[in-house]
Amino acid sequence: MDVRWHVWHPSRAYRAGSASSVGTAALDDAVRSLTAGWIIAHPTSTVYGIGGRPAPLIDARIARYKGRGSEPLIVLARDVETIAREFPDLEWTETATRLADAFWPGPLTLVLAGPGGRTQAVRVDGHPVVQSLLEGAGGVMTSTSLNATGAEPARSRAAAWHAMGGFEGPVHDVGWLDVGDLPPSAASTLVRPGDGTLEVLREGAIPGPELERVL
Repeated sequence: MDVRWHVWHPSRAYRAGSASSVGTAALDDAVRSLTAGWIIAHPTSTVYGIGGRPAPLIDARIARYKGRGSEPLIVLARDVETIAREFPDLEWTETATRLADAFWPGPLTLVLAGPGGRTQAVRVDGHPVVQSLLEGAGGVMTSTSLNATGAEPARSRAAAWHAMGGFEGPVHDVGWLDVGDLPPSAASTLVRPGDGTLEVLREGAIPGPELERVL
């Protein structure tokens, strides 16, 4: 697998040979770092993301680096069973189940209802690097697109490095799983599946007609 692990530092220029490790060793280093509380820039099936183990302090660091508010991050999971185990209070309607069965792993994010009127966005992403990372690090991580708030998400190696260079505040314990440039893609489609209803919150990689066909 063509993947490189970089320990990111704001004063270090990107060079192709600057990776700390490559291949399987890069994934092993990323798993150890994620488990230790690091924030990881990583590929997805659509854009580069940045995430960490689910924890309020880690989510707050990601929000500060990006200059965004405290809105909940997306949860990336290894599979549906992991979501059910880690978030047993989320409501799985028939609509949600049918969409997950049809499009996961893939670029579809489901916003599910939880206790107290709260919601949680979840996705089983199909990128093999994310799948390997989650398999080794507990099955779930919180994540958001790698970009400053309001900017385009990073889809290339150069854009990912540039986005990390724009982080706000002191930056520490950040690594990057570098797989080079990602294929052109829209962001994941974001939907809220209700009881027999479906609200499209963001058009994305899976077009509306495909969702309607499944339902």
